[in-house]
Amino acid sequence: EGNGRICSWQPHGRAFVVHRPRDFEEIIPRYFGKMKFSSFQRQLNLYGFMRLTHGRDKGGYYHEYFLRGRENMTHKIQRIRVKGTGGRAASNPDQEPNFYAMPPVGTDVSVRNGVQAQVAQAQQRHTTAAAFSEMQMQRLMEAERRQAQLRHQVHQQQERQRQLQQRQQQLPIHPRYQASNASASVLPAMMPKIAPPAGGFASLRGSPAVRPLRQISADSALAMRRSRQQQQQQGQQQCPP
Repeated sequence: EGNGRICSWQPHGRAFVVHRPRDFEEIIPRYFGKMKFSSFQRQLNLYGFMRLTHGRDKGGYYHEYFLRGRENMTHKIQRIRVKGTGGRAASNPDQEPNFYAMPPVGTDVSVRNGVQAQVAQAQQRHTTAAAFSEMQMQRLMEAERRQAQLRHQVHQQQERQRQLQQRQQQLPIHPRYQASNASASVLPAMMPKIAPPAGGFASLRGSPAVRPLRQISADSALAMRRSRQQQQQQGQQQCPP
């Protein structure tokens, strides 16, 4: 841009012409490093550019992948091996294309807008994917936080139960309950041991010996009642009201 008087595209956009080679040598270092115009021409030959030798495009160069406004095609241009020093390729005027009979190539606004639209869509998808990933990460962190909180609550509940059991085991037994437990252990020892008769207790039905057994049972119950009362009195005396 701004150097059209030195180098420019032809109207059809399929070839370019260098109008002022000496001035062009001052522009070359901006893009290709310091070199002369003849070296630049050799580089064009090595990359497959063809020179036009007649017609309105005489002195220009063209390449099937070097078109105006089609920068996305330049990556297909590759260096080719040429025998010798890479001099000017032989040209045949009869085989040179007539670019003016072809549709012109220019800055295709629709293509550029389409590329920009695709880039915008890709950026939008990337932004959406990043937002979705961040949302999923936040949900995962929230779930982990809830699980940790639940585990902490369960641990606290278990600790409370353990402490309650320890307190219950450490509580002293009241003397009154100790006396009751002692009387319960003494009562079986106070019970008279009665050996069954030879014919069993069933043979005593209607026998006069049954009455003394009932009397013994009553006496034993009375003795047990008196012993319990005495133990309760002793417990009341030991424990203040």
